[in-house]
Amino acid sequence: MKSLLFIINPHSGKKTIKSKLCEIINSFIQHDYEVSVHITQAPQDITKIIEARGNNYDLCICSGGDGSLNEFIHGCINCNYQNAIGYIPAGTTNDFATTLKLSKDPIKCANQIMEGTPKYCDVGLLNQLPFIYIAAFGSLADVSYTTPQVSKNILGHSAYVLEGMKQLVGLKKYRLNIEYDGEIIRDTFCYGMITNTLSVGGMHFFNEQDIDLNDGYFECLFVKYPNNPLDVQQILQAFISKDLKKCSRIYLFKAKHLKIHGRKEVSWTIDGEFGGSYKEVEVLNKNNAIKIIR
Repeated sequence: MKSLLFIINPHSGKKTIKSKLCEIINSFIQHDYEVSVHITQAPQDITKIIEARGNNYDLCICSGGDGSLNEFIHGCINCNYQNAIGYIPAGTTNDFATTLKLSKDPIKCANQIMEGTPKYCDVGLLNQLPFIYIAAFGSLADVSYTTPQVSKNILGHSAYVLEGMKQLVGLKKYRLNIEYDGEIIRDTFCYGMITNTLSVGGMHFFNEQDIDLNDGYFECLFVKYPNNPLDVQQILQAFISKDLKKCSRIYLFKAKHLKIHGRKEVSWTIDGEFGGSYKEVEVLNKNNAIKIIR
């Protein structure tokens, strides 16, 4: 019989997964898995469990939000886990699950994992910190971890939108040098993101045909600081229309490797959680780093 480790963050999202656990575990058992269950006890618990026990199992599955998924991936990278992994989204927005086309119903998602196919996926490293779908800076990047959990639970995606509107007041300036794959950009920015996902904060910034999860490249978007209301209007219109390539205030490109230098420390968000502040960051694409069943 095959072995399965099921790690659950019971506090993610609206905590709806609690009522579905018996059916989910039963699905695993019916597919000939001997199941071990771990309920998270504290932040970073998922990373520690995978590092300590992950390689003892044929399959590891995590249920939680994007932050839980990041901890899960972090542990897999640290222990060089080679088997396939599964993810049951249970957060508020679940950006990466949207890209993976995973069902929002936990039971259906569990069955999807049992019957799905492992496919390779790239992992990013920002100053050696793993991220699965986004590393970002700027006021809008703060939204995911500054939005109160109570608001997320009550308002869902609308909570992120409202918080984002608040953040548009008093945008910060970031004077940066961005080196990527032999190119150099020097400019002043208000926002930047390095991604491998279709959805960010519940919003689609890219077309589905532009995203390949294991091509070895990031999708990179950097927004120049607006100098006047017309600049703001141009930027917002580009996001609304999703016609980002035609906006002169936006840099849009693919890259495998970036070095970003700033005069002051820049705070980064990694997979929706605070990832630290740095004057210099190096971002690498770890091609085909993990296998996710989908």
